Amino acid sequence: MDSAEATDSPGVTIGVNGHTITPESQMPGGDLFNESASSNYILVQLTDLPTVDQEKELHELHVQFCSVIPPTSWLAKYEPSDLSPVRDLPFVVYANPYHESLSLNPAWLDQLMEERGPQGLVGAPGTPTTAAPAELHDVVIMLHARARTPEEMLNYLVSDLGIPKDRLFLEIMSLKGSLAASEILRISKMDDVKSIHPEPRVESFSHLVYHTIRATLPEARGNFMEVVEDGDHTGPAPMQVDEDFDGDDEIITIADSGLDDGRIQKGPNDMMDLHPFFKDRIILLDARSNGTGLDFKGNFITRAGKTDDWTGHGTYVAGIALGSYGELQASPAIQALGSRLDGVAPKASLVMQAIMGCPSWDATTRRYRGPPVQLKPENFAVAKVYLDPFYGYPANYLATGVPGSTVPIPDPNSTVKYRWRARIHSNSTGGIPTQTSHGYAPGGTRLDEMLYRLPDYLLLYAAGNEGDDPDVVQHFPDGQITGSASAKNVLTVGACFNDQYVRVRNPPPGPLWNAYRSQARGGEMVESRHVPRFSCRGPVASTNPSAPYRDIIKPDIVAPGVAIYSALSQAVLEGVPRKRAGVAPEPGDTYCKFGTGTSMAVPVVAGAAALLRQALRRRNCPDPSAALLKALIINGAVDLSRYRPKGAVWPGNPTTNGGANLLTKDDMEPAPSNAQGFGRLNIADSLENVTDTTHCGWTDIKFGSVEALQPDQTPPAEHIYPGDIAPPPAHQLHSHVANLKVTLAWNDLQGEGLQNRLALRIEFPDPRFNIAVGPGGDARLARMANNNVQKLEVRNIKLSAGLAFQARIFVRADNINVDVVRGVKVAQGYAICWKIWYSVEGTP
Repeated sequence: MDSAEATDSPGVTIGVNGHTITPESQMPGGDLFNESASSNYILVQLTDLPTVDQEKELHELHVQFCSVIPPTSWLAKYEPSDLSPVRDLPFVVYANPYHESLSLNPAWLDQLMEERGPQGLVGAPGTPTTAAPAELHDVVIMLHARARTPEEMLNYLVSDLGIPKDRLFLEIMSLKGSLAASEILRISKMDDVKSIHPEPRVESFSHLVYHTIRATLPEARGNFMEVVEDGDHTGPAPMQVDEDFDGDDEIITIADSGLDDGRIQKGPNDMMDLHPFFKDRIILLDARSNGTGLDFKGNFITRAGKTDDWTGHGTYVAGIALGSYGELQASPAIQALGSRLDGVAPKASLVMQAIMGCPSWDATTRRYRGPPVQLKPENFAVAKVYLDPFYGYPANYLATGVPGSTVPIPDPNSTVKYRWRARIHSNSTGGIPTQTSHGYAPGGTRLDEMLYRLPDYLLLYAAGNEGDDPDVVQHFPDGQITGSASAKNVLTVGACFNDQYVRVRNPPPGPLWNAYRSQARGGEMVESRHVPRFSCRGPVASTNPSAPYRDIIKPDIVAPGVAIYSALSQAVLEGVPRKRAGVAPEPGDTYCKFGTGTSMAVPVVAGAAALLRQALRRRNCPDPSAALLKALIINGAVDLSRYRPKGAVWPGNPTTNGGANLLTKDDMEPAPSNAQGFGRLNIADSLENVTDTTHCGWTDIKFGSVEALQPDQTPPAEHIYPGDIAPPPAHQLHSHVANLKVTLAWNDLQGEGLQNRLALRIEFPDPRFNIAVGPGGDARLARMANNNVQKLEVRNIKLSAGLAFQARIFVRADNINVDVVRGVKVAQGYAICWKIWYSVEGTP
């Protein structure tokens, strides 16, 4: 019986590494069909997700699942050469070897073949490299699960292919290398190799939009804690928190261009003090770059050992997250705006990793320019960039955390005392989508693997600023998010406006500040319910519409990122383009500037996470998971489509770069959507979810614990949270409706698409209000079934005044995959939070 006879299901098209794979290509006569297994890895498509009994049946045939390719396909290890026993199973659509051509993106393969030139066929694995390559590519080599370990693969490439060891670097479940085209083509044919990707180009996401203006900020703590009337509450303000949250004892790590003049303490002959925004709160300035360049006299200069901020970007970002003006007074112009100058978490501490490249003088433009990011090759490794601050410097990079892995853990015999450990890592940088470097791998794969094993590490990334870039829109009209920002376990942040006046037509020439327009000067108010065109939209960028990661919801959230006012670096080089360095709002103000971009939105959310960690630690939760922080942030988010008039994607100036495109629609789609994710950050509401123990609740279930969702149970493992919640307060007894919102989040195994599948549903005494994630509801409920964050909201639930509100919240494990490093299925942890509020019937 062949695969076409095995089932009535016609099969579905899937995407693998830029390839579109149809069922027909896997059947006899198809271009990828192979009668016997020529590889130890196979693609298996099933009629549905396998039951426990079907999994056992496949396991008895030596099929070892590695990763899901949604909706019902699997990449699996299979060492026998005869595939017929698998193909004969009635629930198997097809089973076929993982073809070696799938390891390289088709567009990139063409480039590599052209670059290699007419050199004949690529040598088989084991053929030594004889000539030193002239041009090297920074690449990430992703290995199959259950294959050789990264250490074993590195040793093989050195000994058998003759690749110099200093061009290869270990990562958690992969290798990074600097390789020639011929070497890449050789390695791509190795059976242990799942895929090879170019290391995405990384740059900072500051984006000075011509029509940005000064911000008129709402009255709330810090610059960005918006307290809005959004229909979720009756009364003047939703936040009723009697505590003061300022981020004290929290640590935020920022990987960026450096900080101010690069010194915590000034020397005896120095004239400059460190920027007053950061006084006494810097833990470490960490030099990560090895960039080189030439100054205006032609002298060699280097970034090695340097942590000063020559672009101004890192200082500005750090000021948003945790800057504090202290006793200093703002300039008269800023005071007149009513703007507050403290960052979101003004007492948090800072670790700054300086990753920006070196400036180099351009004699033509007579300005300094430089590559966006220039790290030492070994500093590209995930283990170094992220895990050093996690473990408190330095991480023991190659210590074995679990069998077969290189997950760094602190060495108990080390002489280094781990005095502090950061749990929030903010990145206002990211990969730029191109035709050959896009989608989930390699950036998303590496980060998901790391964060799955470090569940209390919150990693934030900017969504990017290419939403209105004509080249990006042409190649990826349905989604521009790529690289690290595409990781399921990362909190990806887009930008929204910030309640400000904008001149939207024909910005005048001259200095950028001339584009700021007050109402008196003809400006138009653009409120924070609007998302600017430049903020990258989801889903994850891909030229393959059937790619399995297309249902992942990105960005997760949006936050104010237009015309934000923050710290200006004193080390900005004269000659750096003003667009890049930013401008002070008025002459003589040396401390602050305005700036715009998703770079600015990320530290807003990082600061919010620090406040939430502080609130949770005060409530006997010393090590909150990243999933819990994510759930709280998203549960508090405001759905911009609920505004009247509706929130919109701001069309901006139609004459600017990008012109009119599909992103200029008027109405905002309801959350979750590709423009706003789950909505706009509302720190006040998220904090209230922690502090109000009468009408709110949260639970943090750790991975592998006895409380976690256990695998392979029939029926599937399910947790139930009874919902007897207090009745309305006395002053709201006139209200007769309740509203409930619940958010579930978990760290998923690495893999394109959802690997560990959970499902959220709510049931009420009146079944008319029941709601569940999955098919049967609207498209948003169906899409969330393929996402590791799920949010349900029910409004206008009728109840009797004075009686307790009742609901039951269910979390079910529909599928838990094998953690291939450990070789077993691990009980799935998660975080859940809920909030109830009361309102007059009919309140939107």
